[in-house]
Amino acid sequence: MKNYIFAITVIVLLFSGPLRNTTMSIIDTEMTNLETTSEAEQSIETNSDSPREGSVGVRVPEWIIIELSESVVSEFIYFECEYKYIAEDGRANIYYLDKDEYSERINKINPVDFALVKELFPEDYTLVNSIEVEENGEIINVAVTDRSFFTTVERVRILDLAYQCALLKCMLGMEESDISITMNYSVPENNEKISHTIPYKANSVVSTTDDMQQVFTIHVPMEYTIGDTELTKQQLIEAGIEDITVNADGTLDYSATKELILKMEDDYYNMLTFFCENIVNQTDYITEIYYSDLRTYIYIEIDTAEINQNDLFSLLDFLSYNNQFLQLFGGVKAEDMQFKITVIDNQNKGVIAELIYPPYGE
Repeated sequence: MKNYIFAITVIVLLFSGPLRNTTMSIIDTEMTNLETTSEAEQSIETNSDSPREGSVGVRVPEWIIIELSESVVSEFIYFECEYKYIAEDGRANIYYLDKDEYSERINKINPVDFALVKELFPEDYTLVNSIEVEENGEIINVAVTDRSFFTTVERVRILDLAYQCALLKCMLGMEESDISITMNYSVPENNEKISHTIPYKANSVVSTTDDMQQVFTIHVPMEYTIGDTELTKQQLIEAGIEDITVNADGTLDYSATKELILKMEDDYYNMLTFFCENIVNQTDYITEIYYSDLRTYIYIEIDTAEINQNDLFSLLDFLSYNNQFLQLFGGVKAEDMQFKITVIDNQNKGVIAELIYPPYGE
């Protein structure tokens, strides 16, 4: 399996053509869990030496902070609050509030009426007919004028609204693993319905059981065989898979236990992590590449003064294609794959570019 992965990486992907089945959006603006105090947490902003005894911590994962920006998250959480203490917790921040101020803040929080957003800023939503919120912010229904909506900044604004709902869930103490905001888009053309959910998650078929020996069958579309099904079959055999079927249309089906599928996923993830570490050491402009805990949010921090745009686009292409493989070999069906790659200015933490898979509107 590792030989197969490196063959893909070195020979094909790094020198491939345009981005494969992805959406790139250039952003022109720079953009919980209730926790108890831990001595291991490192303060990054405080008006005291340590969290106040009895204070309440709101844990906000990094994928929300980067999407909305730290200043927006902090302003939302501490609105009209006097006490503030922020601590790092891995790839997340914990925002501590005075117990009484937290109670007052929670009493004021309600699901945002996004319909008012369109009424207050109609010039910003010319391609949106209506916005409705259901299930306490867990479902956002958006009626758009036509499919051009998905290639405009208005789509970015709607996505921001969804992340604001996710932040609201953190304020209310919801576990990160339980946060799920679904956006349902309706398009007049052919009465089309399109749905997207955040956060991006790799929903593997193996997650349906705790039995490590249960066998699952994974379908491999033709585009993932690199035009050579026999080579792909041989590499799968080397990974320990014995039950492989080559279909007449050039696709593959393989069967493996949950234990083996998880091992293949870990091998692939470790390979990508190793590759990213080496890329950082070999370039002047990339300062860090890392995955979120969900493995579906990938962040590239760069020094904009040293940026090599051609190399960056090649890297985005590589990470996009390989993340499809990461999920495929982790038991995620091809039609269920999703992830997001974000390029960040390492100085001001502003979002420079984003690559989303699958593209909106597909």
